[in-house]
Amino acid sequence: MLRHLVLLLALVLLSPFAGAQEKESADVLNRKAIDALTAKKYDEGAELLLRILAIPGREKDNGTAYNLACAYSLKGELDKGFEWLGKAVDWGWGPGSGTLVGSTKTIPHTEMTKTDPDLENLRKDPRFEPLMERMTKAVELREAMKKKGEEYAATAAIYIPEKVKALAEMPVLIVLHDAGSTKDAVVAGPWKAIADELGFALIAPSGKILVGDEPEKGMTWIEDLASYKAKYWSFEKPATDAITAFKKEHPTDKSRIAIAGEGVGGLLALNTAIGSPGLIKGVVALNSGPNPDLMAAKAPTAGKMGLRARILIEAAALSKLASDAGQKEEDGPKIVAGWTKLLQTWGITGEARTISGDAAATKAAILEALKAVLERDPAAEPKPEDPKK
Repeated sequence: MLRHLVLLLALVLLSPFAGAQEKESADVLNRKAIDALTAKKYDEGAELLLRILAIPGREKDNGTAYNLACAYSLKGELDKGFEWLGKAVDWGWGPGSGTLVGSTKTIPHTEMTKTDPDLENLRKDPRFEPLMERMTKAVELREAMKKKGEEYAATAAIYIPEKVKALAEMPVLIVLHDAGSTKDAVVAGPWKAIADELGFALIAPSGKILVGDEPEKGMTWIEDLASYKAKYWSFEKPATDAITAFKKEHPTDKSRIAIAGEGVGGLLALNTAIGSPGLIKGVVALNSGPNPDLMAAKAPTAGKMGLRARILIEAAALSKLASDAGQKEEDGPKIVAGWTKLLQTWGITGEARTISGDAAATKAAILEALKAVLERDPAAEPKPEDPKK
């Protein structure tokens, strides 16, 4: 059986607190289920796994479906075993990887399914091979889509306002799109107007993962938090590479480089800024909050180097966040206050606050936030020489 669950990113985007609560609940249930199945308490193990699927956002967790297939295979209920293995494949089991109980080696899903002792009863049945063929085809499709996504993301979309082209050094705003959006949507949408008003060059890198079957249907940056945490720099590389490429081609005001992002892009923007405070001077995240697991180790250094941050969350997103976290809507302000406290703990100048969500109000809030994170610090300005000397 699969050793552990993969924590879905969508459940931790907005709140380190909500994410921690959901993760603990799912992990605890999963550990108890594995213990029960190891002790041959198959009904108890299956019941615990079904409780995981009842958690909001986990309804189609392919790892849990796989573990249920293992439970029923061990119990000898092959029909139910194939039902759940089929659901696992329907929900995305095949192209990924995981770790078996009792092992520390990460292996592809296909290899796991072929070798997992818990599925031995299913492998003896003729229904097993068609499922393996489906998994193999899913892997091939995934590779083709991966190549297509990487080709689309190879270059960033760029917009330079006319008044910026004449500057000796261009201030730069990097914007990371939300899941399901694209780099092209960034330079054609509200961020273009923000760049015009600020007088900044706009760079829009792209996530490499297709949401549909074509880039124009939407892209995303990461599929799960576990893979992002393991190799965060590889997911943030499109952003840092885009800045490097732009600087080679255009004169850049190094003191005025900011990064912003929406949703998933906001999470990456925060972590990228915290990891590159010498390059990025300020960060604005919309509908995404700080994640201590990702950021706590690096954030104090970023704070000492003068990184500034603003976190904005629309009222509707905050309401949903509180609901998904099992909290009351009135608990939303506590979550936002917690984000501000987290920034203060790290020594990063900034704050988190709720905004209405009205398009005009959101644009105004983003403009205000960007100006704040790029505000020059008088203490850091060179002092004029004393004429008496």
